[in-house]
Amino acid sequence: MKRPVFLAALALALGAAPGLHAQEAPAGPAVLKQGVRSAVQVTAMDLDVVATQNGKPVLDLTKDEIRVTANGKPVALDYFARIDAGAIHGPDLKNASPDLVLESEAQDDGTRYVPRQFLVFFDDDHLLPADRNRVIEALRSFITRLAPSDRVSVMTYDGAPRVLVPFTSSKEDLFVGLLKLQEKGSNGLRWQSMYQQSYYDARTARTVNSRRSMLDAWSQQLRARDTGMLQDLRRVVSGLAGRSGKRVFLFVSNGFELFPGQTLQQAFGTGLGQFTTSLRGEFDAVIKEANESGVTFHTIHAAGLDADGDVTETGINGVLDEEGNLFRESLAISPINRFYKDWNFKTPLANLAQETGGTFTANRNTFKDAFDRIYLDSSTYYSAGVTLANIQAKDAIKLKVTTTRPGVTLRVRNSWAHKTSDEAAKDRVEMALLTPDVKGDFQIG
Repeated sequence: MKRPVFLAALALALGAAPGLHAQEAPAGPAVLKQGVRSAVQVTAMDLDVVATQNGKPVLDLTKDEIRVTANGKPVALDYFARIDAGAIHGPDLKNASPDLVLESEAQDDGTRYVPRQFLVFFDDDHLLPADRNRVIEALRSFITRLAPSDRVSVMTYDGAPRVLVPFTSSKEDLFVGLLKLQEKGSNGLRWQSMYQQSYYDARTARTVNSRRSMLDAWSQQLRARDTGMLQDLRRVVSGLAGRSGKRVFLFVSNGFELFPGQTLQQAFGTGLGQFTTSLRGEFDAVIKEANESGVTFHTIHAAGLDADGDVTETGINGVLDEEGNLFRESLAISPINRFYKDWNFKTPLANLAQETGGTFTANRNTFKDAFDRIYLDSSTYYSAGVTLANIQAKDAIKLKVTTTRPGVTLRVRNSWAHKTSDEAAKDRVEMALLTPDVKGDFQIG
């Protein structure tokens, strides 16, 4: 659901920003102190490629060992550079794409570094406080590792996106923000209670029709909630696209269903018209926005190994079908299939990471190692580029990147699309709305 206040602010910002609908901007200084992308012209398809072997980074791949296909057709790499600890070293500068160089900043020793922009997004509609706090503890350790050029923002979502900490390099501000987050309530508790009630109602329904009605009502509630979440998530990704450098989205959640209510339907819905609602369109729009914007999703399923959201009830012998026949089932044994439940809630998180070249973390109670891996992946990787003149496509380009070196695994986004100057300008408006005090090469508000 689009929010009138948000659209009004967007319209106001667009009206206050002359020249936003101009043609491609000429290349100028690409990075300002605030981390805003000032050049919207794109000359190459840039891909961040993470290479690992036995879980460790591979630092000596060559351009000749990389194979790229676009829409199934092989394309030659025009640019190939290694980023190590966030820096493009002198010998690789001549092989880096112009857009990568524009988004980097010079160091005193002649190398250039790529600023890292980390947006940490806590999905409080799907999180329980205890699960969230485990991730917060690991995030504190992550913050201590940040370089002076890194910027981090912390956001929460509880029916609307809220900026808890604007993009900053101040570790003190980030630690204060995390303390506030720990004290903040979570919508996840309310939704968990509603889930338990729906579970109980379905278990005790006396007829198939009443059970169907309860399950359908629950599915529609979830669809309304998660449609708004995914639409807002896409806008937040657009805002992150307005920042320069390596753009990383850390999505912390207990997961959600692409078919709202699917888990209860699978448990109780025999013959009840399962999976009648889908979020596939809204979900695919988030992935498309991320891949167009050069944003990498790292997703964390925070529920941990000991999570058990199922409800078990005792003292009820069964329920009746439409003909009044007793279902011989014990309510002391949950009908929820744990495999299906895990699959339903974790698969969207895994897909977000896989499609955008990131990592998916699940089935653990501590997350320090996960954040260490995210930091390393965001610091050491390869930038592979193809001149746009070599690619003819109006829509998103399906990508496949492989290596001829045995034993090496590559991780990279699965599609790419060019953004117009108008679309890039909207990204910066979204960024300005999310972080009102940001400044760039045009004034907002």
